[in-house]
Amino acid sequence: TVFEASGGQEFRAIDEQFFSPPYDVNSLGLFGQLRWEAQDWLLVTGGLRYEQIELAVNDYSPLDVPALGTIEGGNITLDDLVFNLGTVVDLTDNLSGFANFSQGFSAPDFGRLLRFPPQGFVGVERSIDITEPVVIDSYELGVTGEWETVQFSLAGFYTYSELGENVRQSDAGPFLVLERSPTRTYGLEAALDYQPSEDWGVGTTLSWVEGGSNPETDNLDEFVALSSREIQPLKVSAYVENQTLPNWQNRLQLLLVGGRDRALEEGIDTRAIDSYVTLDWISSLNLGQGVLTLGVQNLLNNQFFPVDSQLQRRNSANAAALGRTVRLEYRVRW
Repeated sequence: TVFEASGGQEFRAIDEQFFSPPYDVNSLGLFGQLRWEAQDWLLVTGGLRYEQIELAVNDYSPLDVPALGTIEGGNITLDDLVFNLGTVVDLTDNLSGFANFSQGFSAPDFGRLLRFPPQGFVGVERSIDITEPVVIDSYELGVTGEWETVQFSLAGFYTYSELGENVRQSDAGPFLVLERSPTRTYGLEAALDYQPSEDWGVGTTLSWVEGGSNPETDNLDEFVALSSREIQPLKVSAYVENQTLPNWQNRLQLLLVGGRDRALEEGIDTRAIDSYVTLDWISSLNLGQGVLTLGVQNLLNNQFFPVDSQLQRRNSANAAALGRTVRLEYRVRW
């Protein structure tokens, strides 16, 4: 197709360039964690972690943004001390509540940052507001229950970073850039398992996440949607399993991935996410010294496009997932 569209031109390789400039990253982490059983019904945990990340890159010219000319390289060191604190309270013999606070520390995506420099990026050392680390405060609150035939968990979480890392479509071309701005996410996670008999088990899980960022400095209360590259749509799973024989187990599992159009409506993504469903079957047999497993993915042979594929701008990259796929393996542990 390319050959015909070009009028029969033949392309010759005359040079090589790096899509992303070469760079070196060194990291160091030191941590300590404490566990304290304050009472029979109260557990407290806490810890500290020191992180250090070093980046070194030479001067370079961005391959996809040649108008920027030469970008100043340099060496930067990112470091911080983060901590975590959590508690578990036994409400009854079968019911427990928990609360956690933790901080995360990471470097921005240097590869994407260097090959697609955002507006205002003049150098690794001079644009320190862009290369600054990502520090995230995370809060989690939940409850768990465990009985003889029923187990469940329910948790809600909230995260916030004063200088988050978000992928945005560039206004200067068909590529993605990193945006550093206040970012928050929030969501719910739930799981339920039930064993109606010794041979049967059923269960389900749910995961819902949303979030936004604030790229504007004049309105600190206004958050726009995060891209579906960073926020996965609603996920619901369910399974039924059976101990068919003492050494033979079968499991049927379903996954529903919901749709998401908030990022499209707010001009962040160029496409909405369509929902899809997959069904898998797994059969395991204890045989000899190992386990023989037969798995069939996408049992109904549905055609669907994974989330990452749906977000691609080029049709050539918008590929469907594999159809019905059969896998046979034998695993031995010693």
